[in-house]
Amino acid sequence: MKTKRVIVDKFDVVLIKWIDAVSCPGWKDIEEWSIHPYYVNSVGMFLGEDEKHWTLCLNYAWFNDQVSDTVSIPKRMITHVEVLKRAKTL
Repeated sequence: MKTKRVIVDKFDVVLIKWIDAVSCPGWKDIEEWSIHPYYVNSVGMFLGEDEKHWTLCLNYAWFNDQVSDTVSIPKRMITHVEVLKRAKTL
C-alpha cells in the first residue's frame, strides 16, 4: 500500500530585518529636514528569491495552493535573515 505524502508546513517561516525607504510629505524648512530610516522586521513564509529580492507571504491556502499578502524585499536592504521554523512534510 502506498502512503500519501501530507504537507504539514510547506514553507520555511523566516524573520527578515531590513531598512525601508522613507518619504517625508510636505514642505519643511531646511533646518527641520532630517533622514530617519525605518528599521523593519518582517515575519512570513519564505516563497523564494531571485538575484535581487526575497519574497514572503503571510497566508497560504493549502486546499487550492494559493498565497496572499506577499512582500518582496530588495536584498540590498536586508540586514539579517533568520529561519524561525523549517518546512516539513509527513
